[in-house]
Formats: sequence, structure tokens, C-alpha cells
Amino acid sequence: MASFAQLIGRLKSEQRLQSNLNRSGLGMDVEEEKIDLEEARSQYRDDVEAAQRAMARKERKRSKRGLLGTALGTALGFTPLGALGGALVGGLASSLGRSSVEPYSSTISSNLPGGKFHAQARKDFSRDIASTNAFISDASDGQSLLNMTNALSDAYSIWGMHNAFGDDIKGFGENRKEKRMFGGAVSSSTRNLGYTDTDSLINNYNKRGTVG
Repeated sequence: MASFAQLIGRLKSEQRLQSNLNRSGLGMDVEEEKIDLEEARSQYRDDVEAAQRAMARKERKRSKRGLLGTALGTALGFTPLGALGGALVGGLASSLGRSSVEPYSSTISSNLPGGKFHAQARKDFSRDIASTNAFISDASDGQSLLNMTNALSDAYSIWGMHNAFGDDIKGFGENRKEKRMFGGAVSSSTRNLGYTDTDSLINNYNKRGTVG
């Protein structure tokens, strides 16, 4: 029969064993929650990178459509609409083209399970997700104003380009047209009349109204 001292010793050993088991289980719970948090963080980074790529693709599409509107306005500037009319049409086309691309509005979420440990890390993670979603929402809300600002910039570029180079471009086009008009007879005319090149012949025609 075990003595009282032996019973007390056995009880203490059982208590120590249970305490060690509890600590071991607690350590496993802490480690599991740490792993869950790291996996959630990794998924969050992947989601942010995917959102950045999607926003960049939409921005490239807006730029292409804005460029088409700018090209249209530039071409119309050489018609009777003139530089101002081309700028207005180009700016409107740029605005409509850019606005036809819907802004990115998807939000980021996490399936991180609840837990008893790593409270500060969990709070920081939640704040990061909330901050990212707030940025996406602000960017989506401000896209209309950004489209309008870019369209106005496109219109101003069209108007400025025509004012700076419009006359030169028109003159170049008219010069080529006149050269084609004189094309077949230039070589014989220059030899017979003493002109050395096509430009001198055309200039003489513009001044006198005749080739001779």
C-alpha cells in the first residue's frame, strides 16, 4: 500500500505533466495562429498586386481611347472647323472614350479566422486591408474628374499644336499638291524656260499666273 508521501508525489507528478501538456498545447495554438496570419498576409499581397495590374490595364485602355479622340480632333482641325473646333471635338471624344472604361472598384477581403493570440498583428492587418480598400474607393470616385482633366489637356494640346504648326502643315500639303499638278511637264518646262528646279517653276507660276 502506497504511503501518503508517495500519493502526494504521484499527484504532483500528474500536475506537472498536465501543466507541460497545457503549455505544449498553448504553444501549438500560438504557432497555428501565426501560420494563419502569415498565409493571410501573403494572400493580401497577391490581391494588392492583382488590383494594381488591373488598374494599370484600365488606365492604358483609357489612354488609348483618349489618344484616338486627340487624333480625331487634330484631323478635324484642318477642316473648316479650324483649330478651335477640332480642339472642342477632340476633347469631347477623348472624354467620352476615357469615360467608357469603368473604374476598378473591387475590394480586398481576408478569410483569416479568429484567434486568441497575436492581437496587435491582427489589428495591423485589418488596418492595412481597410486602408487599401479606401484607396481603391477614392480612386474610383475621382476617376470622372481625372477623365475630364485629361480630356481638357488633350483639347488644349490640339489647339496649341494647330496654332504652332498648322500653317506649316497646310503649306507643306499645298506645296506637294502643286508639285503633283506640274509633275509631267516640269522637266521639259525647266529646260525650255531656263528654270533649274520644280520650286522655282512653281514660284514663278504663283507670281505671274503662267508658266512662261
